Amino acid sequence: MKQSVKRKHAVFLLYISEFHEKEEMEEQAELYFKCNAEEEALKNSESEDGINDTGAAEEIKAKFYAVREKLGIIDAMISSVSDGWKIDRMGRIDLAIMRMAVFEIFFDETPSPVAINEAVILAKRYGGDDSSSVFINGILGRLERNRQSNE
Repeated sequence: MKQSVKRKHAVFLLYISEFHEKEEMEEQAELYFKCNAEEEALKNSESEDGINDTGAAEEIKAKFYAVREKLGIIDAMISSVSDGWKIDRMGRIDLAIMRMAVFEIFFDETPSPVAINEAVILAKRYGGDDSSSVFINGILGRLERNRQSNE
């Protein structure tokens, strides 16, 4: 499974976690993977979006939990550059996409251009509205400029 597909599924888990208690997320993750596997079986295809590999599912869950562990820091970073936008006013899917990108840039050693580009692609496809990708690109761009000026 491609990294971009794993990233997408981890973002979806982050999104789902906004609607469930922390204690419920293991069960919710299992349901998410089961539903995706069943959907894949119904399509009877070899789509790269399906989750039919236990190893991939474990990688996705590990990344999801790693992001969740750093949420306080990640949200503070996003808030520091989101003038006029509080975290609780942001679209949940947009926020999940940004959280993943911030984690990848600052904690997972993913090159910034890759993480930002992947976030913009996800925002264009799944974001709240047409401006989601612009908003996300702006926030991530500010964080990256701040990081470069501090180095």
